[in-house]
Amino acid sequence: MNWNYDPIKDYYTDEHGIKFHFIREGHRKDKGGFVRNLRTYRALDYDDPEGYFYAHTPGGNLRQININPNWEHHKQQMRERLKDNDETKAIYALRKIEDEPFFGNLKANLKYLRTSVRGLKRLLLKQELQLWQLIC
Repeated sequence: MNWNYDPIKDYYTDEHGIKFHFIREGHRKDKGGFVRNLRTYRALDYDDPEGYFYAHTPGGNLRQININPNWEHHKQQMRERLKDNDETKAIYALRKIEDEPFFGNLKANLKYLRTSVRGLKRLLLKQELQLWQLIC
């Protein structure tokens, strides 16, 4: 997360200046049965129109974020490893390269992110049409 964190007062600040204060700790179990420890932060209620807009959801509720401290710890470790070593940065940057250029072009140029058909036969037909769009 690229928000500012104040460890003394235990709150996050987003890019619009909205502060999210700690509410509770909780646990969430994923499909594989792994339990994640989460910390929930809720936005402060703002009276001014701009603050209200950024602090509330479209439904009118205060925004909330869930932070996984373990995950944040690992991200911070990786940032520290990458900060000083240019060779490590170059290797890590290779992760962003698309393995299959054909599918990368479909995603980037034609906004083909998911399919709307089911079945292998229909999927192959849809991909053939996408290929023709890419070529022509």
